Amino acid sequence: MARRAGKTKNYSVSLGAEAQRILQARARSAHDGNLSAAVTEAAELLKREMALGDLARELEAAIGTLTDSARARVDREWAAAPSTGQRPAGPPKRKRSAA
Repeated sequence: MARRAGKTKNYSVSLGAEAQRILQARARSAHDGNLSAAVTEAAELLKREMALGDLARELEAAIGTLTDSARARVDREWAAAPSTGQRPAGPPKRKRSAA
């Protein structure tokens, strides 16, 4: 595979056996054995988790801490909602005009 000059950096890391097994399995199953792609995917998941934490802190600052009863109500609503297997709808897409 050709190197992507300026787009990547090499790191040496030490991993426990379980972390190594998980990353290698993911590389094989989703990235044609490309371990770097599996690590990049993991980093993207961590980035999302951090953003969700930031959002939770912003919401808590704006509306206060979620009570146990409110959390239970949200959990019940989520459990009762039909699962579509799709991502939630985003903003409506703009229609493109023919050029």
